[in-house]
Amino acid sequence: MAEAEIKTNLQLIAMMGLAMFVVGMVLYAFAGKISTFGYLLLPLPPIAVASYVYLLNWLADNDVSSLKGAALLAKFKEVLLQTLVGGLSFVAITFLILFGLMIWNALTSGSS
Repeated sequence: MAEAEIKTNLQLIAMMGLAMFVVGMVLYAFAGKISTFGYLLLPLPPIAVASYVYLLNWLADNDVSSLKGAALLAKFKEVLLQTLVGGLSFVAITFLILFGLMIWNALTSGSS
């Protein structure tokens, strides 16, 4: 592994740790207010891991250290677009699975 890759990996790990720390402190500070909505936080850990893996792979394929100005902005737009498509896909697949489960439940409960 090249030295640049090791530095990138260490930076990603450090940023992920910092992000988890900040989110943890915010959640801890507002624990009383959000305790009734705790079930809504269940998707956060796998989404955070997926984001980390995505950025790790994306940075391995794209050298952004030498980009400046408009080229760097174009790369950020590319990541934003890919994230939006991924988010919409997540929502669509989630509702497709829920819809399928509702149909399955309706079909199997009617025959009992």
